[in-house]
Amino acid sequence: MPKGDLKGVCVSARRCIDEVNALLEVAEGVVGRMNIRYSAGRPGWKASCEPLGACVSCREDRTQSIWIVADYFRVCCGGEMMHIHPFDFLVPDSHRARPGSVFATAALALCLLVLAGCEGEAPPMEEVVRPIKAIKVADLGAFEELFFPGQAKATQELELSFRVAGPLITRPVDVGTVVKEGDVVARIDPREYEVNLRGVQGQLSEGQAALKRAEADYRRMLSIQKEDPGAVSQSAVDRAAESRDRAKAGLDSLAASVDAAKDRLDYTVLNAPFDGIVVATYVENFEEVRAKQPIVRIVDNSRIEMIISIPENLISYTPLVKNIEVTFDVFPEQPLPAEVKEIGNEASVTTRTYPVTLIMDQPQGFMILPGMAGTATGTPPADFSQVEVVVPVSAVFSPEGNTQSFVWIIDQQDKTVARREVKVGELMSSGLQILDGLAPGELIATAGVHYLREGQAVRPLEPDSK
Repeated sequence: MPKGDLKGVCVSARRCIDEVNALLEVAEGVVGRMNIRYSAGRPGWKASCEPLGACVSCREDRTQSIWIVADYFRVCCGGEMMHIHPFDFLVPDSHRARPGSVFATAALALCLLVLAGCEGEAPPMEEVVRPIKAIKVADLGAFEELFFPGQAKATQELELSFRVAGPLITRPVDVGTVVKEGDVVARIDPREYEVNLRGVQGQLSEGQAALKRAEADYRRMLSIQKEDPGAVSQSAVDRAAESRDRAKAGLDSLAASVDAAKDRLDYTVLNAPFDGIVVATYVENFEEVRAKQPIVRIVDNSRIEMIISIPENLISYTPLVKNIEVTFDVFPEQPLPAEVKEIGNEASVTTRTYPVTLIMDQPQGFMILPGMAGTATGTPPADFSQVEVVVPVSAVFSPEGNTQSFVWIIDQQDKTVARREVKVGELMSSGLQILDGLAPGELIATAGVHYLREGQAVRPLEPDSK
């Protein structure tokens, strides 16, 4: 700890600067954590430059390219203490080579305060309550106590449209019509496509005949060349083979055109792709429709889905929850058994909850339609003690030089933090497994854990707080 004594009381700012600069020669070249104390020669007077609870801290802020020194000053006058508000000194990049200049500025400010005199004790500084992100360790009992709202959703929902254009001549379904897979739901005038099909079929027949002629010419050339090699040149035989190959390629192209024409004719009929119910119609008979224009909308009502949002502290245990039931608002006395179909792996940015899709069978006697509101609940596994706790990775830390893992426990009464050692397990997709040291319902810090200290007052932020 660098120290030095002033030769008398600071009676002017100029003299104070000179004497402090002389003292700072001792501190020259010292960088990092320091605690500097200056004492005046007159009894009963002492100027102390030291932090309250921690040493002076120097750090480099790379984003601003400046040195920041934050310190708490207090002045002792005749044995009485006066607390001064903290000062922040911003030193340009060019002063990095002279750390002592930072303390010169701080000491000068302190001397000016001493010159101003000590006229009573200032009120003690109140500790700033630090806001921190926190999360409550999962308590699977919450699945019994909480109700997770959601809306019914069809397992399959599809808007049907034609692949070809034409006038609509029939639409035998209306809203509410129940259809089976393969049922006709609409048809457009097929005459244009029938004519097109007959045309390419005629071309195909011509191509088949042309291929037969080309094949016959080629065989004749080969036969003549074999009987009388001088009667037919090799080039003539090659030309016959080329004509045969062209006819064959043309025939293949015409066959593909016929298949395409058949498909276009088939596309004039719109069939239901699955069992369901028509929930919307968009065109009427005799309207001219375009390709890919929506005609009707069908949903599969044989099974119903519902998407609910699960908090991040419970999402890891969702697959373990049993006896899931969904109750819809329109049928409050008819809970439906459900099961987990899908668990989302990306949390909402605003609510920090994960989407979970439940699926259930359509009940007998009444129908659940898409959009109906309901709530879901369930029960945890019978032996909760066998389930490990999972917390965010950011909640666990190891102090420098220490191999143990710790978390900050937040006292939910006085809102202070206490460090506790925990035993960690595997790293999971949803967080870090805690094998020992945490109990369900405890509140832990999940951010800024390296900047907290024992007993520090904090203000926990809810998971969805910004």
